[in-house]
Parts: sequence; structure tokens; C-alpha cells
Amino acid sequence: MRAEIDLDRSQNAFLTRQLSRYIIKANSDGTIFELPIDREGAVVQPKQLIAEIASNVNGLVFKGEIAATQSESLRSTRLQKDVKLKFDEFPFESYDVVKGKLAWMAPNSKLTPVAQGTPIASYDIEVKLGQSCVKHEGNCIPFKSGQPATAEIVIRNRRVIDFILDPFTKLRDGNN
Repeated sequence: MRAEIDLDRSQNAFLTRQLSRYIIKANSDGTIFELPIDREGAVVQPKQLIAEIASNVNGLVFKGEIAATQSESLRSTRLQKDVKLKFDEFPFESYDVVKGKLAWMAPNSKLTPVAQGTPIASYDIEVKLGQSCVKHEGNCIPFKSGQPATAEIVIRNRRVIDFILDPFTKLRDGNN
């Protein structure tokens, strides 16, 4: 009887070690957005995408591009600029504008092809979203991977009084 128990324990340990070679674990909890493996027993090649997981801990991230001509004011200041996102599926007149923070900007530009003409230089950016859904009439509609949106990065906030005082300040300083 004791020999059978020891044999079962050693077989269990062996099978557990074998199974651990075939299990892939993510380093955080999240939602699976893409699972390109389409059948059981598929062979995965080195560096092949197995799954795309959006972390529940870090929040959602909007990835986009900004033209190099518009990025100079971002390079001269610190990150964490406020961003307003308008999703194409949710017109901002009926839905709310989604707020976020500029979390990352690529250090180097890249050439982005355009439909007509010469490619333009642009930088990749990442915006950390402040919410995981769009609020509309008391409902919370969750975002989906790949939803197109327009991001407006707030460079500086101005008060209404600044617009009124600006011409007088320029006159005082001698700038026309």
C-alpha cells in the first residue's frame, strides 16, 4: 500500500512538471483582446503573439501618433499633459469626452505614409485613459480594442480673463 502511494506521488510530481512546461502565465490579470491561436494543438513559433492582454491594474491605454510639426510643445515640457479623447463611435455631442493623461511619447520620429503625397514624420504616443467606458444616459459602455478616436492634447490652460488681458499685456511690452 505504501509503495502504491509513493508511486502515485512521484507520477503526480512528474506530470505536474510536464504540465508546467505547457502552461503560459501572464504576469498580471486583465482582459484578453486578441487570441490569434485558432486551434488546439497549434505550434507556436518563437516571438509569435500568443495573446494580447489589457491589464486590469494599469488601466486602458490609447495608442496614437502625433505629427512632428505639432509635437514641439510636448517635447519642451514634461509629460502628463491632459488629453481629451473623442471616439468616432461615440459622438461627443451626445456622449461625454473621455479624459486621460499623456503617459509616453516615442523618443524618435518615424515616417507615416499618407493617402496622397509624401509621408509625414510622426511620433508614437500613449494616453492613459481615466475611465474604462463611455458614460451615456446612466449606462457605461466599455471600450473595445482598436476603436478609432481623436486625441486633443491640452498644451496650456487659459482663463477667460487671459484672453481679455492679452492685448493690453502685448501693448505694455511693446509687442504688436
